[in-house]
Amino acid sequence: MPIETVYQSNAARHDALWMLKLMLQGETDTQKNRLIPQGKVFDTLRASLLERQKQHG
Repeated sequence: MPIETVYQSNAARHDALWMLKLMLQGETDTQKNRLIPQGKVFDTLRASLLERQKQHG
């Protein structure tokens, strides 16, 4: 098997495992009611980015 194919296969497996880990983490957070409304998340991110923009011009 060519080295590129081996690399691509390993990269795809690695990506799939990370996706599964994120899904499990999300399920756990949901079960433990560790949720934040989407609007609040984006408002916080927006404020943080604006503050950084002010600091770094």
